[in-house]
Amino acid sequence: MAARETLDMVKGCPNGLSYFNGTPCPIISNNKIPFESIGMDIIKEGLKCKISLNELKDIHLKQMQDMESSLSNICKKDKGLTTKNNIKKWLKENNASEPQVEMLWYTNVYILLKLKVIKNDNMNGMIFCS
Repeated sequence: MAARETLDMVKGCPNGLSYFNGTPCPIISNNKIPFESIGMDIIKEGLKCKISLNELKDIHLKQMQDMESSLSNICKKDKGLTTKNNIKKWLKENNASEPQVEMLWYTNVYILLKLKVIKNDNMNGMIFCS
């Protein structure tokens, strides 16, 4: 997707745009995702289960690196384009639905921001457009 097309899709989206390593989440819906509360619940539950903050950081960073890398590898075979067909291939490769991947991507980016693993900058974070 082109940058302008992506930003146009995000306008009015209650979740904004979540991106990691310069790659935006390829699934953008108008369904409100409670990623902030889910992310905080995951962090709290992890700590209750004696998972250290460093382990939580590593778990969610690895998930995002794997997701972004697999999407990137699929798209590289198609001139680097994130097409609907490539997204379908990526979902199949990850054995996941659009809502599952969207929830996981947004929640993981939120957790990584909260745990200060990534900064909200040009490569990682969240963008909200009105």
